[in-house]
Amino acid sequence: KALNAPNTVKLYRAVLRGHVDKKRGAWMQSISSKAEGRRNPRGISADRVAATTEFKILDTSAHISLAELRLKFGGRTHQIRKHTAINGHHIIGDKRYGDPKHAQQVQRRVGFHGMALHASALSITIHDDLHTFQSGLPTSWQSLLVQLTKS
Repeated sequence: KALNAPNTVKLYRAVLRGHVDKKRGAWMQSISSKAEGRRNPRGISADRVAATTEFKILDTSAHISLAELRLKFGGRTHQIRKHTAINGHHIIGDKRYGDPKHAQQVQRRVGFHGMALHASALSITIHDDLHTFQSGLPTSWQSLLVQLTKS
């Protein structure tokens, strides 16, 4: 119950493809849990429900952006992955909603394997006490993050 409580905050970090111009905002496209991958990340229109993902760009270059993301409303399956793809900035390494050829290219050029999405913080109330847990960025992201300083 506590994980789904309104005062619970889940923060994520992701490295997104491309330069995100807007420094902060919210993606509010309705999505379905029955998405059809990169062809139709929003999913079947009859099954779409409201969802909001807030974002804040922490750093950006010509080719990638480091973002902090928060599930503000919805908590749908793959919500962050879908919203980033719908808005033209898929998560680096996301072969389902992004471009698999781009993931291979990133792997070949900078040696990054996997998907650049990370649960970075959780604030949760348990027995009337607020607990906050944080996790630093994975060391495997170093080859990606160094690209932010190159532009």
